[in-house]
Amino acid sequence: MPLNFFQLPLLLLLGRVLDVWMDKMGCVTQHDRKKLLALALCSLLPLVTDGGNSGVVGSSSAPSSSDLIRTRIFAILTSITEVLNDITRTEEDTGTIIE
Repeated sequence: MPLNFFQLPLLLLLGRVLDVWMDKMGCVTQHDRKKLLALALCSLLPLVTDGGNSGVVGSSSAPSSSDLIRTRIFAILTSITEVLNDITRTEEDTGTIIE
């Protein structure tokens, strides 16, 4: 199935938003906001298992939102991991992890 006239610009916009999001993620200093951004990134991860066809038969060659997520998966996972490292610390005495 060919792409709709509006689908390609929306996919390009989504890709640009994700690129800026990854670039500016380190600029956030408040832990609550960092956690919220990381949770939002986690909500994008199920799109990777979509298979690239968005449920449409015969459109595997057309770009999709899962392709955009797949190409940025390393940056997404790195950002999530950095946030987890920033918001958790280990207590010196007992060795337990504290948020």
